[in-house]
Amino acid sequence: MARFCTKCGSELGENGLCPRCSASGNGPINLDGFVFQDVYSNTNQSQQVQPQKSYSQNPTNKNYRDSAQKKASKMPKEASKYAKKAMNTIMSDDIKDMTSKDSNAYEKDKKIVPDCISPNDREIPIKQYQIAKLRNRILGITYSKAIGRLQVTNQRVIFRAPGKTVAGRTITQHEFSIDEIGGIEARNEYVFHIWDLIAALIIAAIGFGIILGTTMLFYDIVDGIVYDAYHSSYVNKLEKLREEYDREYGDFDWNSGKEYISFDEFCDIRGFDRSDNVYLRSSRVSTETSTILGLILGCACFVPIFFIKRGSKIALLKLIALGGSVGGFSVPFWLGSDLFFIGFIGIIPAIILLVELVINAIKPNLILQIKTKSALPAINISRIKLSPFGNSENIGYKEVLPEKDLFETVKEIGALIRDVQALGDHAVEKWTESN
Repeated sequence: MARFCTKCGSELGENGLCPRCSASGNGPINLDGFVFQDVYSNTNQSQQVQPQKSYSQNPTNKNYRDSAQKKASKMPKEASKYAKKAMNTIMSDDIKDMTSKDSNAYEKDKKIVPDCISPNDREIPIKQYQIAKLRNRILGITYSKAIGRLQVTNQRVIFRAPGKTVAGRTITQHEFSIDEIGGIEARNEYVFHIWDLIAALIIAAIGFGIILGTTMLFYDIVDGIVYDAYHSSYVNKLEKLREEYDREYGDFDWNSGKEYISFDEFCDIRGFDRSDNVYLRSSRVSTETSTILGLILGCACFVPIFFIKRGSKIALLKLIALGGSVGGFSVPFWLGSDLFFIGFIGIIPAIILLVELVINAIKPNLILQIKTKSALPAINISRIKLSPFGNSENIGYKEVLPEKDLFETVKEIGALIRDVQALGDHAVEKWTESN
């Protein structure tokens, strides 16, 4: 019967070594017996040095390190350099894992068996899938996240979801004997999240407030400048007219026969309206100027939404831009401008914003249940269902989103499990070749 690698499931060669694992490092390395393949030798032979003493298999253990390097020094020069390089790489990775609190919290590029959990006797990993992203959020802010993977071996079906929260690392794991698996139920549906809607409203309100606030600030600045200019001009003209009036009528001779006029009549004759409301004039100018600025900003914010794709890393900018566009077109109504009829164009970005808010609140929801022969769920991957009578907690997360291998999993997981149940270890060879 063929033998298989307990790490990747590949069939072992005649020399008892895994061709796939060996190819990744240009030669197999067995630290227990210190076997290093001499890839630089034309004879392509390997040398084996039996360790004289047993030390702890820990790269940080001085005795273990010295022993490994001493044995490596007995080999051909080039093979010795390769061995030392491999030892240094292993030591640096292990030390990094020990010193870094969140090092590889999601166990990226690792097999569940044997990298994360210990294999059973003669257990061979067949295939592993990355099927789900699990997360908990408040107002769109993620405070807990995990990546769910499903692995099938010749003995077990294992679901493992390593992750982390703001407080530290988390782990969720379910496993079941493959002989007890009876069926699979999978659904990928969409659900509405009210908190995502609220979060999207807040984000859009930020854009709305930025544009509207900028325009109103501009209005105050322009209004102050224009009012000061108008008021200064008004006062200067009034003072000049007062001086002229005092020169002509200050010491008026009533016997001169000349008609006496009041200062108001004098201003009317000179074409100066003392009833002119400087504040209204300045407010009118600043209102129309700020309205034009608001409409320009509203159009400028509307343009980028056609270039931002939904689901991209900058997708939130689309909500901000739409909110800013609505804010810009609403300026004529806030200021009571005569150009208010142009503000009705803002209905277009407002409708688009409402659609985006609803779409943003609709999220995919994964339900995957691997059931026993008695129809009970052995592995239940689904979100927490909130209920006034108590929460139905299945996987411990409020959101379960599909990942890259979901559809491949749904397509072949049932056949894979049935083949293992019917063919035993022969199924390992079949599915390993299909990979």
